Amino acid sequence: MRDEVGRGGDGCVRPKYLTRGAAPGAASPVVTLTVGELEALVERAARAAVERGAELLVDREGLARRLGCSASHIDALRKKGLPTVMVGAAVRFDACDVVAWLKASGSAAA
Repeated sequence: MRDEVGRGGDGCVRPKYLTRGAAPGAASPVVTLTVGELEALVERAARAAVERGAELLVDREGLARRLGCSASHIDALRKKGLPTVMVGAAVRFDACDVVAWLKASGSAAA
């Protein structure tokens, strides 16, 4: 395995590439990104998900389906502090926030 060193624009010494033999080609599994490039990729992926129709927020029945419980159980969890998002007068749920809340609440939420 070859480990060559290069200098970045800020003068820091960094690995130039790590490969067996030659420099990485187009099919190399090693990728180097700046923070800005990574943020741009994540933003593009999020936009693509929205364009594909991926749900960002779900209603009570949609959340119940995702969690495998009844809609009335969602109502009971709301009384215990289940996080909600109001869209006008409509109550919606961010599934990621709900899962994080359930994990943090442990059995107290059940």
